[in-house]
Amino acid sequence: MAAPAGSGSSDRTEHSGLEFRSPRVAQIHRAGILALAPVGLLLHDHDHPRHALQQLLRALPPGGLLPAHRTIEDPPRPPLGFSPAHPAHGCVFPSPARVRAAGWDSVFRRGCETFGRSVLAEFFRSSGAEHSGGDRHLGGRTAGRPDRAPRRAVQVLVNECTAQAGLAFPHVVILGAGPAGLAAAWRLARRGTLRVTVLEQREEVGGYAGSFTLEGCRVDYGSHRLHPATPREILEDLRSLLGADLLRRPRHGRIRLQGRWIHFPLQPLDLLTHLPPQFLLGVAADAVCKPFRTSTDSHSFAGVLERGLGRTICREFYFPYAEKLWGFPPTELAATQARRRISGDSLGKLARKLQAAFTRNGQGRSFYYPRRGYGQISEALAEAARAARAEICLGAEVTALLCAGPRVRAVQFRRHGSTHRVPADAVLSTLPVQRLVERIEPPAPENVRGAAAQLQFRGLLLIYLVLAQDRFSEFDAHYFPEPAMPLSRLSEPKNYSGASEPRGRTVLCAELPADPGQPYWQMSDAELGHAVCAWVAGVGLPVAAPVLGVVTRRLRCAYPVYRRGYEEHFAVLDHWLAQMENLLTFGRQGLFVHDNTHHALIMAYAAAECVSERGELDHTAWRAHRRRFEAHVVED
Repeated sequence: MAAPAGSGSSDRTEHSGLEFRSPRVAQIHRAGILALAPVGLLLHDHDHPRHALQQLLRALPPGGLLPAHRTIEDPPRPPLGFSPAHPAHGCVFPSPARVRAAGWDSVFRRGCETFGRSVLAEFFRSSGAEHSGGDRHLGGRTAGRPDRAPRRAVQVLVNECTAQAGLAFPHVVILGAGPAGLAAAWRLARRGTLRVTVLEQREEVGGYAGSFTLEGCRVDYGSHRLHPATPREILEDLRSLLGADLLRRPRHGRIRLQGRWIHFPLQPLDLLTHLPPQFLLGVAADAVCKPFRTSTDSHSFAGVLERGLGRTICREFYFPYAEKLWGFPPTELAATQARRRISGDSLGKLARKLQAAFTRNGQGRSFYYPRRGYGQISEALAEAARAARAEICLGAEVTALLCAGPRVRAVQFRRHGSTHRVPADAVLSTLPVQRLVERIEPPAPENVRGAAAQLQFRGLLLIYLVLAQDRFSEFDAHYFPEPAMPLSRLSEPKNYSGASEPRGRTVLCAELPADPGQPYWQMSDAELGHAVCAWVAGVGLPVAAPVLGVVTRRLRCAYPVYRRGYEEHFAVLDHWLAQMENLLTFGRQGLFVHDNTHHALIMAYAAAECVSERGELDHTAWRAHRRRFEAHVVED
């Protein structure tokens, strides 16, 4: 076996994440894998593992022992070099079929782990082999502690001999291939000790944070940015995956307010020169009167915001925009909607945002964006997960989670017209929480299903206009809080990445909040295209270039709607799902939260940390993470 790069010694050998000082020790390591294979550890000389390994070494076949990686649809392969009885070392090997039929998988793994620890300890004691260090998952160095073997080193042995016996690695099934699901898959798969499968209903990764090509232009599902508030660890990971394609771009949008355009992000001088005078006077009066202002409604979006910001900003901007986005009057929305969705929910916070605009590195003034569209983040995560041997099944619609008691035993899905079932040791779901509950079998209790029916998502129509011109405007996005304008936002994807190609083509993406069954949802693509042209012309943005085409995307679950009292309904679902021993929900839709992509990635990293090498979930650690997630506030 070749020496690992950078080892500086030709007699070092690397195998399965461990570095040994000689090929002889690596050969004993392979023998150890063979020694671990019997169920019940039926080694005649199991009290003396070193002696047993020396005997096994003489019978060890040349070359590696590991079978090729299997996909979920491949038939089981016979174990290499195994038979019901192996006379060379007096071990009894039950057939894989018998092991599975008898339900001995967990017994097998526990026995392997116990014996594997003593085998590795003997390796380290007798041969001077040591772990190469540097990975917190491996349990640290073993020098000076020959009686202790690294936790992950033992698990590597257990998983390898499990594969040899024709059994399975601990299997983690992830539902949804958006950024959260893919990040969790990558983090888990790269350990090398788990089998990871991602099931995604669409034929491409990314979910609502994906991208697609339209007339040569890369476009997103609405307007997306990666905020500079992204934690350093996550940002460095994305930089390593995307390289120079992860661009830092200046923000350059504007808001239409009372017939005038205001730059967004807000800029002090621009506000003074472009805000309507009556609006400025109203805000000033609200600031003076704030110490004397009282509110009897502390449980609604309207009450919380008006107490913090005053009447003018709320009634001219936030209230009409909120009703447009979420489909309900602000008095019917929960206070949580204000606390989680609006970062500048008081005049003091708005003042600090404006002050930050003067600083050179104000975070709100720029954003990260991939060169080939926002979906490139998900595509890079998917590529990295596949490289780590995760399997991503596209076009796989989850139809049922088959449970026995408090555990999910298998996930059922339809793919290409056929129904499949995949067994699961752990399930991580990013599906909308209501849909997840609907797919659990046996069905959830009636009160849980009733609570799920009370939670609502807001739908969103995305209307793309392909125009025969290089650029429509200099701005990345236009925001429309005014109630007379049905659209909430108009963005131009070319201006997010700064792309110059293709020449003579650009795309506008108009966002129209609407729910299935409402009149806008019933309109054809052509009708919606004509309506968008009329609406934007009415606010001074006429479409002068020829419209080469209109395409729509209809998102049923774009935003969670926090109606008053929603917390009680969500708590019922959350409590019931928490009783499932091997099921965890995360992500924007899985936890019914308003979050940015970097928040979803924080959840994904945390979810992966809560999965052990055995495929078991640490619910105590997850509850601690959930408490930290409550501090997330959407970055505008």
